[in-house]
Amino acid sequence: MNYIENAKLRAKRRKSAWNLLLLPAIIIPLCAIWMSSYKALILLHSTIYPGQNFQTTGQGIGAILAAVTPFFGALPVAMIIGNFLVWLIPPVRKVLDAEAKQFPSTSFLNSQRQLLKFAYVLVPVSLALAIIGALMPW
Repeated sequence: MNYIENAKLRAKRRKSAWNLLLLPAIIIPLCAIWMSSYKALILLHSTIYPGQNFQTTGQGIGAILAAVTPFFGALPVAMIIGNFLVWLIPPVRKVLDAEAKQFPSTSFLNSQRQLLKFAYVLVPVSLALAIIGALMPW
């Protein structure tokens, strides 16, 4: 069974409206992490290149790397945080755990482990690319 088939099975089992809490619980940390890392990269860039800023000279591969790659690094971290925040709410935890019983690989702990494995690869790579982009002249 491939990833798409697994995703379809996961989507079919999600019947509770509590699943909608995952959206803001993930999107808010995602935006916060992405924007703060992007601002840190702009600060790094402006320290090295004092006359340049993203609004006036934000063109080229360096600016794109500094702006886009932090999003990909922030994604698994935000998903881990979002899952944890939703898990902290007892009635939601009860319903989501009941939905996951038939699919043991989708339990809270299993999902967090899988996201951590994904983050171990994606975060360092995206951070390295973002720093390289910030170190390049725009």
